[in-house]
Amino acid sequence: MSTGDPVVTTAGELVRQFSHYSDIALKRPVMVTKNGRPRTVLLSVEEYERLKRRDQQAFQAVLLQILR
Repeated sequence: MSTGDPVVTTAGELVRQFSHYSDIALKRPVMVTKNGRPRTVLLSVEEYERLKRRDQQAFQAVLLQILR
């Protein structure tokens, strides 16, 4: 599971050292900037799946409230 503040890198640096940053992303998010602005975040599959499940559960809870 990803924890902690994200590591920040540029898109160019990510391309040059993808293996390094993908290893970091197993433990914490990697925020990728382009032209000095946040653009994307690299996450572990485990963290992505956790967030996806959480969103699905929240959506289902809202649907249940609407249907009651």
